[in-house]
Amino acid sequence: MKKIFILITVFVFSLSTYSQIQFYDDSTSVADFPEISFQINDRDPDLKVKSDFILRERLDQLKVIDTFSFSHLKDSLSYSDENKCILVMIETLGHSDRYEQLGTSITAINNSLSRFINKGDKVKLVWFALRNAETKVLNDINPKFTDSINEIRSYLNKFLLPDNDSTNNIVSSITGALIEGVDVLDKLDSSLPKSIILISEERNNKYEGVSNGEVIAAARDKGVVINTIKYNRFKDEQFSIPTISKGTYGERFVLSQSSGNQRVNNKKKSEIENRVVQISKNLVKQSKGNNYKFSFFTKNDIKDGKNYRVQVEVTDSEQVEELSYKAPGNWVVGQFQKNLILSIVISIILIVLITILVLKIFRSYKEKALARENEMLEQRKKTELQQEEIDKQNKEIDRIKNEEIERQKIDSEIQKKKKENELITKMLQNGNFPILKVIEGNNSKTYEVNKPLFTVGRSSSNNLTVNNPHISGNHFKISFDGNDYKLTDNGSTNGTLVNGFKYQGNSGSTNLNDGDIIEVTELTIVFYK
Repeated sequence: MKKIFILITVFVFSLSTYSQIQFYDDSTSVADFPEISFQINDRDPDLKVKSDFILRERLDQLKVIDTFSFSHLKDSLSYSDENKCILVMIETLGHSDRYEQLGTSITAINNSLSRFINKGDKVKLVWFALRNAETKVLNDINPKFTDSINEIRSYLNKFLLPDNDSTNNIVSSITGALIEGVDVLDKLDSSLPKSIILISEERNNKYEGVSNGEVIAAARDKGVVINTIKYNRFKDEQFSIPTISKGTYGERFVLSQSSGNQRVNNKKKSEIENRVVQISKNLVKQSKGNNYKFSFFTKNDIKDGKNYRVQVEVTDSEQVEELSYKAPGNWVVGQFQKNLILSIVISIILIVLITILVLKIFRSYKEKALARENEMLEQRKKTELQQEEIDKQNKEIDRIKNEEIERQKIDSEIQKKKKENELITKMLQNGNFPILKVIEGNNSKTYEVNKPLFTVGRSSSNNLTVNNPHISGNHFKISFDGNDYKLTDNGSTNGTLVNGFKYQGNSGSTNLNDGDIIEVTELTIVFYK
């Protein structure tokens, strides 16, 4: 009796410790203040009524809200095709009294795989028996969660129950296996709803060190729903643990009775298949629970912008959760509501003071703006005068520069002319200027090379213009450096021959001696010093 009391105490404690309701923070509304409305999610899939909740408001002290509105927010979706994580836990005992259960459960799961596994699901099968010393209870049938029906079926078809003291027993470590199953799902990196489907006789080893309350507490803490299917033999009808599925918001099914002496019980096989499919279709919906909307009129109708708290208690679990809401308005609005006449007087005084202050600031701003405008005007005049002075100075500088350039030009021309005269004097040391005798066909004509730089070409700008299409515009030049005469080809098209050697472009220079013959195509020119 003492043990039963302790188990009940642990179970009740665990239910009150782990949260079954959650507030939707973004659903809290004070738009119709002093009416406050909010929504909650209750993980329990069983519908609740208004009397299942107690609301309290914390003002100066915590007070029960006697009148409030309540409604269930219906969700018409079935979610039967949505993905989920399922850990199927099969009690596998080789004892002669439990052999029918083993064959029937394995066969039923094998047959139902294609009916409850959808693409994208995560499903794993495990088996358990009686705990062996300090070893774990759960054992893999397929090693990892998958949506591959063929892979799971392959492992299931190869499954052989070990023959040992743990499996050759009439009882198993159900609660220990469930604790391990919750841990397996918790470690699985997935945001899908997580659920356990337990197929067992519900005959737990009485020496197992894990209570029903501990299983429920762990499952609710990790968000795992536990669904149970009781195999139900005639002789084991009295063994039952219905609290685990109820406490974790799962479903529980009890199969029809049987003696347990068949290899496979076809009736119960069919029942297991249908129940597993039914659980899998309801799993996502079960995990979402129910949403409820509450509204009430607060006893504090002051719009002061302060935070206030509301308590929601679920009567059947003694769970209490608190919601915070912020009243509209602010401190000023709140004071107006509390002390209207005094607030109006203070407001008038503040308006007068603010008006005087604004006028003073405006007058000061206007004076500063006028002073700034005058300052800018003076600065503009000063800048204009400075610019005029700068322009005048620039003009004078330009005049001086131009005069200097002109003077340098004249000096350059004088120097150039002087040097040219000096070279001409040297050119006349022999008494006469050099002669160019131009021979074209049977005609010939002589020209004096009377300048230190003498140009020959087709262009009229040359010292000697030769009207011949084979001669370039500026074909070649003859220069005198004070000692020698040099012929330079100006990059002509056809080049220039001197005594049979061709000169053209960069390599087109040579000294001229008396009697040298210059040829440009059919034109012949003889140089005479």
